Amino acid sequence: VFLHLLPTNSVIPRLDVVNERQIYLPAVGLCLLLAAKIEAVGRHLGLASPGRRAGTAALVLGLTLLTVLRNRDYHSEVALWTRSVAVGPQNPRAWNNLGCAQFYEGHPKRAREAFQAALQLDPAYALARANLAFMDPEGAVPE
Repeated sequence: VFLHLLPTNSVIPRLDVVNERQIYLPAVGLCLLLAAKIEAVGRHLGLASPGRRAGTAALVLGLTLLTVLRNRDYHSEVALWTRSVAVGPQNPRAWNNLGCAQFYEGHPKRAREAFQAALQLDPAYALARANLAFMDPEGAVPE
């Protein structure tokens, strides 16, 4: 996992240690390791081979379903950041990014509200302040 993340997280400075979408490919190895561990535990408990494989298959199918459901949030930037704000309403970065997504999709009023929400949560958040100033160049940025 960490070797996969090394090129993108060490050369290019990032605010986040890792984003969820960067984990999918390197997680394959961890999932295979988990499946092997389930197989070993099942063997240790004396479960028959078909039972062990059924348990592993159920785990894989469950994780696949969760991934498909999560991918719905990735159909647009607005959808992604709207979901992020719903999950973490106290996260000023999520509000700021929602504002950017709303702005780029042509919704300046919604963008302004999102930037203001970010600043209410963190009045010192310079990026949200700069984004709001970009939208209101005449100085209507709240202090």
